[in-house]
Amino acid sequence: MSARTPRMPSLSRRTRDGVGRALAIAVSVVLVASVGGCATPGAKPESVALSAQQGWPEAKAPGPPPLIDTYPTPPVGWLAQEGDRFWLVTWGSGSCVFDATEVEEVDAFTVAVRFEQAPAEGCTDDLSPRAHELAVPDGLVGQLETAEVVLVENAFAHVGGEVSQTEWTVDLVGGWFQSIAESFESGLAYGMPMPPPAYEQFAPRVLARGPGEPVTLVTYGSSSCPLLPIAAAVEGDVLAITVRERPAGACTADIAPTTSRLPPVDGFDPDVIASARVTIERSVGGGEVVTVPVERLD
Repeated sequence: MSARTPRMPSLSRRTRDGVGRALAIAVSVVLVASVGGCATPGAKPESVALSAQQGWPEAKAPGPPPLIDTYPTPPVGWLAQEGDRFWLVTWGSGSCVFDATEVEEVDAFTVAVRFEQAPAEGCTDDLSPRAHELAVPDGLVGQLETAEVVLVENAFAHVGGEVSQTEWTVDLVGGWFQSIAESFESGLAYGMPMPPPAYEQFAPRVLARGPGEPVTLVTYGSSSCPLLPIAAAVEGDVLAITVRERPAGACTADIAPTTSRLPPVDGFDPDVIASARVTIERSVGGGEVVTVPVERLD
């Protein structure tokens, strides 16, 4: 069997009646639940996950969480380095969470994962991540690439509420945008100093305190598809940083700052290396390379 080349990041959605119907179903479900509030909830579905936790799994994820710009929200996932486990993160009400109830082998490279909700009397109107650690079926260890995910919204089925379902294909090999940033935030970080006098508007900024210290990076681009660092290394007498647009359903046509915090870069000393070369990769319009001074933070 020949090896398969990892695919580029890809998320696709197949909903039965579109987002509009999904939202309509969600409204009707809440109304049914309010009428039938005295009914006794049924049994909670049995989870097949090795572990599950609310919130983004900072210690396990290969990068920061994706930007949420659509509902229903596509799950994301990745393989553990050992190849025997994989992670899926779903989004939904924090009080009506999804639990994995089935993991089945589809073919030599694919698993099917089904998620359901526990019976509930009401669901909070929020959108929270929930991380699920799942075992790779024995026959797929070392070759799993894709998860076919079904999210079943059935929290109110026990009171006669409608059940809605969305289906997604999640690429576990190349489907995750991996940033080296320890954290990032929209806008300029609090206390950010003014740029140097010769600063060119909307150019990246690189700031550092000293050797062995984190590096601060400011980039400018679409607020819904921010430019985040994917690589950083010392190359000769410059600090080379590569940034790439973080994918989203659509990129807004604005220019906004994003502040990223990079871990210490091996061999980088701002007392010795005074400039940074930032390579910008964009999905539309091509890329560019910009050289900027390394600014010192007190």
